[in-house]
Amino acid sequence: MSYGCYLELINRAFNKIEITVEPTDKKEWGKPAMNKTTYNLSDNDYYRLDEYEMTPKGIHVLTAHGHFRVTISIDGEKEQLQQDFDLEDGRHSGAVYRSFIYPSSSSGMDYAVLVSRGKYLQLSKNAKKESGFVNDKGCYKFEFFRLSARRFGVMNDYHFGDTNCGSQASVVDKLINLQKRPEFIVMPGDLLDCPTAPAGDVNPLHFPAVRDIWGNLIDGLEEQSIPVADGLGNHDLWTGFGGENVKGDIQQRNKKRIAEGSLFLPYGISTADNAANYGNKGYHYTWFFPLKKNGKKVLVAFFMLNNLPGNANRTDPGDTGHGHDEGTYAFGALDYLNASMQTMACKPGYDYMVGIPMFHINYGCDVNGDTYGNPERWWTYADKKALKDVLDKAPIKIVTAFFGHEHVRSIEKQTLYIGDRKDPANKTEYSGYRCACSIDEPRLNIIDLELVEENGGCKIKITPRFIEIAKLTSTDDCLPMIKEELQSCIEL
Repeated sequence: MSYGCYLELINRAFNKIEITVEPTDKKEWGKPAMNKTTYNLSDNDYYRLDEYEMTPKGIHVLTAHGHFRVTISIDGEKEQLQQDFDLEDGRHSGAVYRSFIYPSSSSGMDYAVLVSRGKYLQLSKNAKKESGFVNDKGCYKFEFFRLSARRFGVMNDYHFGDTNCGSQASVVDKLINLQKRPEFIVMPGDLLDCPTAPAGDVNPLHFPAVRDIWGNLIDGLEEQSIPVADGLGNHDLWTGFGGENVKGDIQQRNKKRIAEGSLFLPYGISTADNAANYGNKGYHYTWFFPLKKNGKKVLVAFFMLNNLPGNANRTDPGDTGHGHDEGTYAFGALDYLNASMQTMACKPGYDYMVGIPMFHINYGCDVNGDTYGNPERWWTYADKKALKDVLDKAPIKIVTAFFGHEHVRSIEKQTLYIGDRKDPANKTEYSGYRCACSIDEPRLNIIDLELVEENGGCKIKITPRFIEIAKLTSTDDCLPMIKEELQSCIEL
């Protein structure tokens, strides 16, 4: 029986990074054994895969430990990661476990390491892993990111089951083979295209499997250590073809995220503010990651608010066929946002705290994409005013927001208005990004957040770009040029 385990090292952010892997006890290793090895990973050679064998301690023992340590060197600075690792954990973990390792408190190094392990963890770069009773191999993966400049992705308005349907394996392959891939991907609404089956619909083409965006796309990304933060939009609430309960799926995924810790989002995911009196029901959630540079620490919180940041649940005023009875539901999102920001403000140890709401309906919905002549069809000015009031009194700084809804093949920076746009008094200071849609073909919106020091203060630089996923290669060479008018630089 094999006691082997694969070890993957992947440079996700650096021009050059030096990684030394060495065993802590050579007696634990079989053949091929682990020897002290230094890997120099660069933009041109960013991936390394090795396989090691461990020696069992007895003829009937099913475990075989293989302890090792990892040291990294970036730009002449060196640090040993603050824990030892055991390849056996990669071979015998029934679930996939993920966690982040950050530099020691005394270190000025600029790195974050995503560590993933488990028998069911898939290898990157289309490598095939042997499995089965005899070759029961596990996997241990180290992915190296920057701590001062972090990247996430947005894929909105996927409308799975319409143009996009069937296996999305090619999309998964493209994303995992992108060297400087996003740490996670947000899908803010309209995951499906009218998912709830009308009563009496027995057409087999409309069965749930056809509409299973989780089995066809999201599960594959998460098996490759790309967590997905999913939210519901108006189409996910409408009656149409299919058989999915998106609200229920997200609710169950949130329960699983909490129960299994770092399985989906190793960023401290929280639904602790789901007070029953404002109707969240576990749909909204929050996750975090830090930015750090030269000793300055910023905690970034992402708030998944689903359809829109409102409180009132109301029917769609543009609906004439009574299939959109839940078309504009907010499920207490605004109260959830307020409660979550208050909770976040109590977290110690950071110089600054900032927030980024994620939801579906865009800021410009009162002028864009409405065929019924009703500027308040999707989001009332009263609810927009309520959002402004919450943000004005927020104990943390909201630096931007991301949303979709409008089916446009570009990114647009939009401003929140609380009334008719002809009156300049209705313009607020809050802006956000309507991202490029995926309804006709999958697109990846790539969002870079960078902590910048300037004149003794700190700013967060926000740079959004997008690309058709089919055009992605293994490097960043194919990414579009940065449009300066879309960039934001927010003073903290």
